[in-house]
Amino acid sequence: MELDQKERTVSLPRDFVKAMTDAERRAFESMACAHRKEYVQWIEDAKKPDTRARRIESAREKLRQKGPSG
Repeated sequence: MELDQKERTVSLPRDFVKAMTDAERRAFESMACAHRKEYVQWIEDAKKPDTRARRIESAREKLRQKGPSG
């Protein structure tokens, strides 16, 4: 059995990328791929624009609390 060392990437919604600061982006990138996918899926599952905006702000707040180190 071989160790899977492929780099994992997650496509980020433009509005999320645009809203994030550099520090928030570093915190996001420091997370495991599965966690990044959860954030993106949660944002993209919003049916209304105002819900999506609230979720982006909530995600940004969580990333600020998390910090770039984990």
